[in-house]
Amino acid sequence: MIPKAPPRTPAWLLAAVPLLAAALIAVARDYRAFPEIDDFVYLPMAWAALDAGAFAGDWVIAHYVLHAPVWVPLVALLEATIGFPLGYWILTQLLTIGACGALYALWRQLGGGAAGFLVLPVALALGTVLGIGRGQFDGLIAPGFHVQSLALVCLLAAYALAVAGRPMAAGVALALSAMSHPVVATHGALVLVVVALWDGPGGWRRLAKTGLVAALVAAPVTVPLALALLDGSGGGGAEAAREAVVDGYLFRTPHEFALDESLAIVRVFIGLVALAGLAGGLRAWRAAAADGGDTGPPRRALGLLAGHALLFAAALLAHGGLSPDLRVTDSTWPYLLHLTRTTPVLIGLSLLLAGLGLALSLSRRRIGDALGAVLLIGTLVTVGLFQSLFGLWAVWLAVLAGVLVLVLDRWPDRRWVLPIALLIAVGFATAAWRDPLSRPPPAGTAGLYDWIGAETAADALFVVPPGLQSFRLYTRRPIVVDFKTFPASTTAAIAEWRRRLELVSGADDAALAARGWDGLLLWERAYASADGARIAGLLDETGADYFVWPRLTVHETPWSDGPIADVPPPPADLAAHGLAVVFGGADSGYLVIAEAPAES
Repeated sequence: MIPKAPPRTPAWLLAAVPLLAAALIAVARDYRAFPEIDDFVYLPMAWAALDAGAFAGDWVIAHYVLHAPVWVPLVALLEATIGFPLGYWILTQLLTIGACGALYALWRQLGGGAAGFLVLPVALALGTVLGIGRGQFDGLIAPGFHVQSLALVCLLAAYALAVAGRPMAAGVALALSAMSHPVVATHGALVLVVVALWDGPGGWRRLAKTGLVAALVAAPVTVPLALALLDGSGGGGAEAAREAVVDGYLFRTPHEFALDESLAIVRVFIGLVALAGLAGGLRAWRAAAADGGDTGPPRRALGLLAGHALLFAAALLAHGGLSPDLRVTDSTWPYLLHLTRTTPVLIGLSLLLAGLGLALSLSRRRIGDALGAVLLIGTLVTVGLFQSLFGLWAVWLAVLAGVLVLVLDRWPDRRWVLPIALLIAVGFATAAWRDPLSRPPPAGTAGLYDWIGAETAADALFVVPPGLQSFRLYTRRPIVVDFKTFPASTTAAIAEWRRRLELVSGADDAALAARGWDGLLLWERAYASADGARIAGLLDETGADYFVWPRLTVHETPWSDGPIADVPPPPADLAAHGLAVVFGGADSGYLVIAEAPAES
């Protein structure tokens, strides 16, 4: 029988391994400081939920269904205590420890030794494990805080508990995942159904317990969210859904959904990694059967792998990765389900099982069999690709840590406790000393945001450049529309968002033909060409109080900041239309235009 934890391995060493792995990752990665990509949306949404008077008149916020229920109390807690920059850093380290702990629990449950965990899966995934589509964002072990990361860690914990045969505890972890990000938890629930199919009659009983506990624990936050989504998901039938898909999802983030446009090598890479994981899982199953042990854990682990492989295949079918003709456009549900969001879990599980199978093959000298050959090929390809992504130094760093743990596993003397604790502490302390906790506002905006906070009413409505995604976060003022805040839950809201974007931007044919964040440059250039007549018309039609015009505009995207080229001079006909510049000197990045004050 394969023991869950070899008797020679003391409890302190079992705890030290995932902590050491997390400390290595914290040192090796480049931390993404607050505010991050989605904070520009999530924080204003939480503020609006906490204060009914916040962002009054902001149509998009009023029609945005916040899909991360835990975000609101978390924001309230951080604001009342240590603040966002420090809070985000601490949460990032805790989530890294949680991810390593959940993966390590899986590793040990399947019969893996202490040293191999660091040498194989952590070495290959040092930093992040990326995916495809939305799974490309942050990956499995994120370099910054995001509610998706919190949901993924909870999901990994649910998987480890499910493999261990603890269905009720798995249900609690799944509920916590649902409260963090219901889409991630929905993926996990579908995967656990596959595990039950794989696991036989006992699997259905365990699934029923997991599902019941998860439903009861998460109901207070997930039921209202589900009702809100169901209430708006129809919105005009198939034609409206197609327009929402084409003019909303595929227009705004084609890199997440138009998978036929992604690199074929990425899909091949994921397939090879999954194949290596399958071989490793089967090797663990055979080893358990040969020893007369419990084959349940490796069988359930293979069910996890199969479930995520099916999600990946469904994403390729629904979003055109296999054939553009198969892309679903008559329903928004494949887009709401965001089928690529958990692809990092598929890669992470595959790497863990591949490493496990390789370790078992080496220990039993069975490398020559067919499964071992497939496993070795897949693992070598994986190592080569990940070395090119993360650098050979990262692999050697984890190998050295693995050698250290191997020594400790052989001679688990208590005298090692203090040196290992110091090593872990030094790792996190190094990251804390090096990592920036926050980033300043984008170039050219500091003066603008200071003036707005001091000189405008809290409910003043602004027309802003479509790419100025930081405006709400730093000013706490409502706006007419921007490119970032996308009301993804309802077809009607998506259509109105797109209408407002075209209205505010004054988009020309070139802008209308552009897609994604890269195409936003053309939308902002069209916005900057507004004259006095169009500005006056926009203020009148939208009911806005101010128009923010970009002089030394900074183009904000999730990946880069840079100036917009060929921005025309400020409008010369403002006075003729009853307008005036109320903020903006020669060194200001932006001008604020409003109705000219009446003469006394």
